Amino acid sequence: MPSRRAAARPVSYAEESDSEDAGDGGKADDASAGEDAVSDASEDFEEDDAADDLDAQDDDADDDGNSKPPPLKKRKSLGKSSRSGATTGGEYLIKKLAERSAGKTPYRRDTIHTNTLLFLRELASQNDRDWFAQNELRYRQARGDFESFVEAFSVMLQEVDDEIPALPVKDLTFRIYRDIRFSNDRTPYKTHMSAALSRTGRKGNYACYYIHVEPNGLTQLNCGVWMPEAEDLRKIRRFIMRRPAKLMEVVEGDGFVQFFGGRKAITSTENQLKTAPKGVDKSHKDIDLLKCKTFRVRMDFSDEEATSAEFMQILRAVAQEMVPFVRLLNSVLFPAAGEEHFSESEEEVEEEEDQGNESNHEDGEGDE
Repeated sequence: MPSRRAAARPVSYAEESDSEDAGDGGKADDASAGEDAVSDASEDFEEDDAADDLDAQDDDADDDGNSKPPPLKKRKSLGKSSRSGATTGGEYLIKKLAERSAGKTPYRRDTIHTNTLLFLRELASQNDRDWFAQNELRYRQARGDFESFVEAFSVMLQEVDDEIPALPVKDLTFRIYRDIRFSNDRTPYKTHMSAALSRTGRKGNYACYYIHVEPNGLTQLNCGVWMPEAEDLRKIRRFIMRRPAKLMEVVEGDGFVQFFGGRKAITSTENQLKTAPKGVDKSHKDIDLLKCKTFRVRMDFSDEEATSAEFMQILRAVAQEMVPFVRLLNSVLFPAAGEEHFSESEEEVEEEEDQGNESNHEDGEGDE
């Protein structure tokens, strides 16, 4: 259950330098560079994976896994519109708002409280440090609700996919602070909360389950791999060319088609090459899959579903259909001993074929 704190008290908050702005995001990793609220989950992976390496700063997290926002210090006045307290010598105090009452709906571990979506909705329209400082207690309230939900989601997922280990919630959840050092978008906070569950939590190259909570019908459950590294992408493409029947068995299965739409769920993203990869014939029967740079599927949920008492059961039904896809990708990326998909002879033949094809391939016609 989210922690409860008593009344707010006046606090002082300081203006941070550009280097501290970068600290809001930590050390940059992958990408949420073009974050779009109504974007594909690829962009959601992008934003949160970018925070992945930034999350090295999560060592500062509370014992219960709650990330600590930047310390509140004295801050110079930024103008009348930013003031929330009395001005003193060119500085001002920001009075924290108290947590919201749960109302008639108690907080539950197996769903998202409406207060959490309300906080995120307000954050989207007031995305600045002054507002966040004033609403810090409400942020912690929302964060506590989300982390409680992620813990319950993790337990459920372990029952559905026994390859998912039990890990501390801090190893699953992403920070709310954006890395703005290299972005034209200077808003300091994400407008969603998210977590990734894989064999190694939110980090690593394993295919994962990604839960993303955002108001206005943007809550979603994703699974797969987003923009894998060159070698991992090569493994997946080689698997599609050498063992297409195994992939089709999953993506053309009745459940996968019913829930996600079949192979179109994978090939309909923007993360694709404009032409065939090097060494691949443009007329290949699976060229739509071979051009993909991301392999993932998603399911969206309305605000009513995300805050309903049945939400965890809905997620269970969706996750059950995702398991074969996640396991197949992991078997390709990290084959168990004796279960490699390719023998040495096959790989040697393939490399020779690729070299021959690349020598005849037109310059600029595709890329890795």
